[in-house]
Amino acid sequence: MLKPLVYFASLAVIGGIFVVLGTTSLVAGAVGPGSVLMALGGASLIGFAGYNLLFVSDTADAVPADSVVWTAVGAAVLFALWAVVFPPV
Repeated sequence: MLKPLVYFASLAVIGGIFVVLGTTSLVAGAVGPGSVLMALGGASLIGFAGYNLLFVSDTADAVPADSVVWTAVGAAVLFALWAVVFPPV
């Protein structure tokens, strides 16, 4: 049960960072396809992770191999550090 939670939580963190970065760009006036797609893609990642954690009966079937899970965790950590060190505003 821990592996699906770690995987989908890391996807939600990555999605949240994309939403923040895309929304910040939109508020700053940089309305373009990149910022809109970043915000929508981040929201989609959060929705995908939330749906799988809440409504899928056997989440272990939706989780890929261990290497992909730990790559997603590493990416979430690196994205979070990047967003803190280089804030969008």
